[in-house]
Amino acid sequence: FHHYMAFDGERPVAHAALYVADGIGYLGWMSTAQADRRRGAQQALIAARVETARSVSVDIIISETLTNIESSLGNLKRAGFRAVYDVEVYRSPDP
Repeated sequence: FHHYMAFDGERPVAHAALYVADGIGYLGWMSTAQADRRRGAQQALIAARVETARSVSVDIIISETLTNIESSLGNLKRAGFRAVYDVEVYRSPDP
């Protein structure tokens, strides 16, 4: 596991992780503080994780996001990722 954080000065605004195993790098666990979205933090964290994955000889880099979160999907596409498949996401009803 590799963990990353983006800061505005000393204040953390976003975090992410890279998991590497068997030649595959998984970009996951991304989050940005609501007030700090659309400022480039996730794009920077994606780039840092891709760079790390390449430096440890990863063959395949994957990620996932909900397609209705257009900014997240757009960040991944700008970084060179492409959609391969869709899955339906279910949640339990509110109590």
